[in-house]
Order: sequence, then C-alpha cells, then structure tokens
Amino acid sequence: MTASRDLAARVEALLDAEASMTPGPWRAGSFETFNIFVPCDDALAPELGRVLLRMNVHFPFVDDAAGIATLRNDAAPLVRDLLAALREAEAKIARLREKGGAP
Repeated sequence: MTASRDLAARVEALLDAEASMTPGPWRAGSFETFNIFVPCDDALAPELGRVLLRMNVHFPFVDDAAGIATLRNDAAPLVRDLLAALREAEAKIARLREKGGAP
C-alpha cells in the first residue's frame, strides 16, 4: 500500500469515527465552561442543549473543553478537504504519468 493510500485509509477511519459521534455543533459551556454541550430539541431548554461531557468540576479544564468542541466541529470538514486535495493531486500525477510527463 502506498503512503498516500495508507494516509487516505487512516483519514477514512477517522471520518467514520466522527460520523458515528453525537451530531454537533458541540460547544463549551458559557457558565459551566468545563462542560461540553450538544443541541437537544427535547430538553426543557433546547437553546441550552444537554451536557454530553463533564469535566471534573474540581479541576476545570476549560481549554480542554473548548478544544474538544472546536475539534469536533472543525476537524472533520478540514480533513475532508485535505483528503479531496490529496485525491485530486494523485489524479493529476496519474494523468501526467499516462502522458509520460511524471516519474
């Protein structure tokens, strides 16, 4: 397996894992900044969402909560774009090879 195919397989596995997660957008709490919240239409206050992940209140990892929410919301689209760019570059290389213009 080539390095790019191995990379593509790893990316696909990551995207599959992301697809099986609770849908987003995820957000860190505004008051309970160490918790992760997700949308929940059937909650008492849907605009607040529900807690998906609680950090230890005695050791509030605010940056971790914000980072988890950011990665959940932004990483997968970026990875999809990178994978598309990789596949496009591989296709261009293959076309050049067919024409005898690439090693």
